[in-house]
Order: sequence, then C-alpha cells, then structure tokens
Amino acid sequence: MLRKKEVKIIKPFLLKFKLNKFFPFLFLFVIGLTTVLSYFLSHQLTAQKTPVFHKVVHVLDGDTIEVDLNGQIERIRLIGIDAPEIAHLEKEAECFGDEATQKAKELLADENVFLVSDPLCSDKDQYDRLLRYVYLEDGTLINQFLIEEGYALNYAYKPFQLMEQFDSLEKQAKQVHLGLWGKCDF
Repeated sequence: MLRKKEVKIIKPFLLKFKLNKFFPFLFLFVIGLTTVLSYFLSHQLTAQKTPVFHKVVHVLDGDTIEVDLNGQIERIRLIGIDAPEIAHLEKEAECFGDEATQKAKELLADENVFLVSDPLCSDKDQYDRLLRYVYLEDGTLINQFLIEEGYALNYAYKPFQLMEQFDSLEKQAKQVHLGLWGKCDF
C-alpha cells in the first residue's frame, strides 16, 4: 500500500505524463516496428521461396524417380500417391502400372524439378527414399497431377498436408472413370 507522501509524489508525475501526449510516440514506434518486422519477414520468406531445381535422371515407376541432388543421385518417392506397380523380379505388373509409369516418364524424364518436403511426413520412407512433393519448372505439382488424371491413388497411410485435397481429386477421377478408375478394379 502506498503512503500519503508517495501518492503526492507519483500523482503530479502521472498528470504531467498524460497518455494523450505519449500516444503519438507509441503509435509511431509500433508502426516503425511493424514495418521493420514485415520487411524482415518478407525478405526471409522470399529468400526461402527461391526454388533450387534438380535434374531427373531416371523415372523408376509412377511414384518413384531418381534426381541429381548436387552430384549425388537420390531416390525420391512422391508424397501422397501410390501408382500401380510395374512388372519386376517375380511380380507381374498391376493393372495400369505401365500406363502410370509411361505418364511419369513423359512428364519427368530429363526435366528439372523443385522438391518440397512435408512437415507432417518423415524425411525418408522405409526404403530410404526421400519423400517429396515434385514440382516442374512451370509450377505443375506432379503428385497432384497423377491423382487428378487417374494415374495414381491417394496414398494416405500417414498424414500429409495435401491429404484432403488429394482425396477430393481421387474421388473426382473415380466419378468420371479417368485413367486407372476406368480400367481397373481398385
């Protein structure tokens, strides 16, 4: 509790320092701080958005590619999709596997791609392949394209950011019997 002497000292100080006199300075300070922060954040985001493209050196199938990452060849598994398998070892090709692989080759062979990870996914899958969204230089998201055109299924075995979008696109492709949905029993 304040004593009478302390109140007498504090009260005149507060009266001299009215909020209406302080407000313009506070306002300018907040505006200046906001401007500086927004510039800094936009600069940081712009620097992070500058894409680094990598060359596709091999298309293995409809959902797996090999990319040259700064001189090292890495296998990339496209996040959120599952294309029918092609024939290998002792396994026969699944329905529409050859078509899905051929479409992936048409889209990706010798192309430069921008790779994006998903914060909801692990960096690699159980086979040590990098899990990525794959974008062409024109901005096409290959993962999405293959689902919406019926070359792949929405592969939602673990959560990922575009899961609901991919699910919706798969339903649309099913409804109009696009690609594998018009030829296979899935």
